[in-house]
Amino acid sequence: MILRLALLLPLMAAALAGPGAAHGTHHDAPPPKAASAAEVTIKLPEVRLVDSTGAPRLLGKEVIGSRLAIVDFIYTSCTSVCPVLTSVLGLVQDQLGDRLGTEVAMVSVSIDPATDTPARMKDYAARFGARPEWAFLTGAKPEIDRLLAHAGVHAPNPADHTPVVLVGDPARNAWVRLYGMPSPEQIRAALDGVAQGRGGVPLGVAARDGHKHGRGEEVRHGTH
Repeated sequence: MILRLALLLPLMAAALAGPGAAHGTHHDAPPPKAASAAEVTIKLPEVRLVDSTGAPRLLGKEVIGSRLAIVDFIYTSCTSVCPVLTSVLGLVQDQLGDRLGTEVAMVSVSIDPATDTPARMKDYAARFGARPEWAFLTGAKPEIDRLLAHAGVHAPNPADHTPVVLVGDPARNAWVRLYGMPSPEQIRAALDGVAQGRGGVPLGVAARDGHKHGRGEEVRHGTH
């Protein structure tokens, strides 16, 4: 986790400095700000996307299933906001430990499917130490556009998209939309909220309890 933080801090500083400091990516978008949150109702469409191995996957049935979900939207040629968000989610991955893939699905979807082939998504995921449980998806543009429309994500072209992270319970269509640059703590707090809404144990409490029983080294320190 210390290594990931060392990589994240300069990226975040460049992103928060504004588009001009980011060497042209997101050049027309406003500078990202600290994340704000809104509770929203979203029914995700059952789109057919493609994972980083090239396999077709149904987003709801095959990728997310019955789990809580963290979903963000990226493109692999971005050098400003997307790497920052992916690094933040890398910290969340480390903190979740074995809850990722069992209780929580983490999904990054390309908003530039014409460029982002499965091979490019695989290489991008590897750059950030993503575990196999973290899905990186691309696909046909009509399917991506349908997902973006239902998710309320405005991305007319990749360089102009506003950073958004969705945290929610697809089974209840209950989501928290985080605008801007969320911290790992904000994402975990949103997960706690949707877990409680489902009637489960807040994940933050469960993680601390896990530390008492010897699982906390993975949660606190991570491996990437």
